Amino acid sequence: MIEFDPDNFSGEAPVFPLPNVVLFPHLVLPLHIFEHRYREMVRDALAGENLVAMALYRPGLEEEEGLETPFHQTVTLGQVLQQESLPDGKFNITLLGVARARVRSSRREKPYWQAGLELLREDVDAMEIDRVRAYTDTLWKIYGDRLAPPAKALPLPVLCDLIVSSFVSDVRLKQEFLETLDIPERCEKLVSLSPPPPPRRTWPKFSNN
Repeated sequence: MIEFDPDNFSGEAPVFPLPNVVLFPHLVLPLHIFEHRYREMVRDALAGENLVAMALYRPGLEEEEGLETPFHQTVTLGQVLQQESLPDGKFNITLLGVARARVRSSRREKPYWQAGLELLREDVDAMEIDRVRAYTDTLWKIYGDRLAPPAKALPLPVLCDLIVSSFVSDVRLKQEFLETLDIPERCEKLVSLSPPPPPRRTWPKFSNN
């Protein structure tokens, strides 16, 4: 797999909206693709830049057929890590979140939505190192016994996203975290959610790529 290069991104991607899934950068998401329109989406993505934008439907608009875009405007651009073509035309794919993005335009010239995207950048380097360490230590004290040890070495934004993906069950709240670009604000929101829910048996996989 060729590593995603934001400088060479075309700015366009197919959109896969779901009512109950929020993908975060650096995390992976397995998907079973069975609807005909999304089979076409996967085929087009594999023939193009190997990218799919994961979006969350806005409440009540899952079956919207009008001109209004039915999904939230902050999405996660995902790169296809693995794909399995099934004999019946369906797909199993695994997406790696590579960037937050904002929808600047959308259209339905094909059976699925396509979007013009602006990549959203996060700058943890702008934070003082002591502040980064303080937030990391605080989050680790709250969630550490529920996280695999390698997680402590993750950059602070990735650690926040991993915790949200693992422990926040409300999909609307997950979307709020996705839309929160300010890293200290994201950390403060997480701290305010303590105590965390009971431990889970598994955690989302993540990549340092």
